[in-house]
Amino acid sequence: MISWFLQGGPDARKHKERTHPIVTFILHYIVVTAVTFFAHDILIDAISPTFGNSDQKECAVSSEMIRRRQIAGRFLAIYFSLYFGVRLALQWKSKPYLFYSEFYQQTFMCSVTIANSALSFYCNRPIVSQAFCVAVGIDQLLWYFDIVGFLFLGTFPIGVCKYLFKPGSNWINRITSSHHLWTIPLVLWVSGGVFHWLVIPLSFILVPISVLISHYMTPVAIRNSKEDDGQDLYLNINLSHEMVSQL
Repeated sequence: MISWFLQGGPDARKHKERTHPIVTFILHYIVVTAVTFFAHDILIDAISPTFGNSDQKECAVSSEMIRRRQIAGRFLAIYFSLYFGVRLALQWKSKPYLFYSEFYQQTFMCSVTIANSALSFYCNRPIVSQAFCVAVGIDQLLWYFDIVGFLFLGTFPIGVCKYLFKPGSNWINRITSSHHLWTIPLVLWVSGGVFHWLVIPLSFILVPISVLISHYMTPVAIRNSKEDDGQDLYLNINLSHEMVSQL
């Protein structure tokens, strides 16, 4: 029974069916969200006796910051719902395994960041959102280098954006990938332009959890059978199997 939850490699039949991708999606979000929020509360309780009132004053929230959290939380929740729905709609008429593979692909940390940021603002735990931004920070900062390189040089110096221009990609895919560019600036705006120092230890917790779940539950790729047309579907969620070859 437990072995069914584990990824079975590129040729495993369950990765082309409905149940395993959906279960993986649900478990990934539940575990990563629960562990991160729990770790957040443990860390906050741990520093309270040490820093006392001084840290509480630093964490005092103005009415403006509360307003920003409410705005950003609603926006991110709506965006995630629409973004996920659009990605599924784009694959609606594709082969079933391509449709269901979207549930695997929504466990990329950049997507999980959107959902958890919305939840963290709703639950008044902005440090959770900040920690997710730190976790995806390198990847999302490299997007700026690629965009600038493409605009001025006509090429992607790093390659993190290259997948948006592969055959079969369209402008809807590119628009629904725009969150790589504005998630961190949005969270910075909500946070008043500064991140709490607790984001470092918290990110050290959420990154390994995310990568381990991806490694053990999602295959590096889904290989087409001889009867299928088209190319193999490369996943490698959260770089949990290898470094991306195009970088």
